[in-house]
Amino acid sequence: MARSITPTKYLTRASSVVTALPFSCAAWAKYTSFTGGLAALISIGNNSTTYWCLTINSAGGTTAIYNAGAGTTQADSGSGVGLTWQHHGATFSAGALRAIFNGTMVTTGTASAVATGNTQLGTLWSATTFTWTGDLAEAAIWNIDLTQSDWTALAAGISPLLVRPDALVAYWPLLGAGATEPDPWRAQDLTLVNAPAAAPHCRIITPTSAHRYGRAIPVVVLSGSHRFFHVLP
Repeated sequence: MARSITPTKYLTRASSVVTALPFSCAAWAKYTSFTGGLAALISIGNNSTTYWCLTINSAGGTTAIYNAGAGTTQADSGSGVGLTWQHHGATFSAGALRAIFNGTMVTTGTASAVATGNTQLGTLWSATTFTWTGDLAEAAIWNIDLTQSDWTALAAGISPLLVRPDALVAYWPLLGAGATEPDPWRAQDLTLVNAPAAAPHCRIITPTSAHRYGRAIPVVVLSGSHRFFHVLP
């Protein structure tokens, strides 16, 4: 299952998952409405002047936003349709700020520092900015600038566990099964704020097993057009 995001229901971790450039982040999302011009999928930061954010823009595409205190720099890619799953990604690096929509990459500007503070899914730092209503799944962060081939694989439904796992620093499949959302890869678990409900997951191609610090764990595999679950031992 995925998680249903609303303006008051989102996920948070009281630390920055990344603390240096470059890094890339990605998630699958489908939306029903925005409360503003952007919908935050993954954000890092604690105030209105220093933050990073992967968002859906008003055209339904991807916008990557970087704010280091002197105004925002952003890159935009594509347009999409609400109520259908779309893949969104961003890369923040000293060489480029990239927005990726369903595998299509646009580069604009550069970045110079990493914001620190909370890591949040479904909202920006204030919990009142870039809010939206819809479903979120398969969120991940890497400590590298992913390549075009990486983004193509992710947009095709390949699990983040199979795309540069050596650089994968956080992975949240968002299965909607508990009081927290675990990170089965690096233990960067998320806290639920106002208990976002479970929702049907997007279709994803996963490995048959995964490991957290060398310990085998169950993996949920989503199969076929009916998107049912099978938990592997």
